[in-house]
Amino acid sequence: MWVYLLRKELISAAISLKLADIAAGAGAKAIVCSPLEVSEIAKQNPNLVRITPGVRLQSDQKGDQVRTMTPKAALQNGANFLVIGRPITSLFNQSNAGESKDLIDSKLNEIESQIN
Repeated sequence: MWVYLLRKELISAAISLKLADIAAGAGAKAIVCSPLEVSEIAKQNPNLVRITPGVRLQSDQKGDQVRTMTPKAALQNGANFLVIGRPITSLFNQSNAGESKDLIDSKLNEIESQIN
């Protein structure tokens, strides 16, 4: 099982790097890439802007996301922009916008404090 998973990750990384090369060769200025490949893509294509989804705080639920990384680690590995969707949008409560704003502000402050 572990060998299969390791091999699957290596294949996934190789495909991601190849796709990044194709995108760069076609003139793309930016790509969306997993935080697990962002470091290698940054080395291989340093001029591409790298947008990284799947970013979570250590304390956040991963949900169905299995290829995740913390904001600080993603930035250290070469991400230019982070997509932190569900950990923020899940805090919105339509029936209480004021409380939602406070929760979202608190989450954003927590993210910022962990990056700096």
